[in-house]
Amino acid sequence: MNDSGTVRQSDHTWKPPDNGVLKINFDASYIDKNMFSGWGLISRDVAGNSSGLQGGACSAIDPEQAEAHALLESVIWAKQKGWRKIVLEGDCQNVMTAANGKSYAVKWTTQNVVKDAIFLLSSFVEWKCKYVRRFSYLVLL
Repeated sequence: MNDSGTVRQSDHTWKPPDNGVLKINFDASYIDKNMFSGWGLISRDVAGNSSGLQGGACSAIDPEQAEAHALLESVIWAKQKGWRKIVLEGDCQNVMTAANGKSYAVKWTTQNVVKDAIFLLSSFVEWKCKYVRRFSYLVLL
């Protein structure tokens, strides 16, 4: 965003991962009325080619926990696919901060979901969790 408050194109352009690394973008939605959440994942390589996508549903107590479930599902999916080097991108800053080792960034009700993801990530050769603004997903549509 520039000083006048407008969004620059470069602020919301998807950036590819390094060669040999897969990037998984994930997002979640949450319906407060029935504690229902849905999530979606897409993986892409350095050329921007999709190597798969997946979606699902679960229950969550709030949007933050829904995003944490999407993170966990991303890690489980990558592990099942046998991918060893990944970058995970999500648009919930609290969850991404917690995934990078600062568990206090999320509510106590979400910490175990993030800890499960971190535990699984420990088996990967290389991984990164990055926060991206919601605009960054526009290119994926």
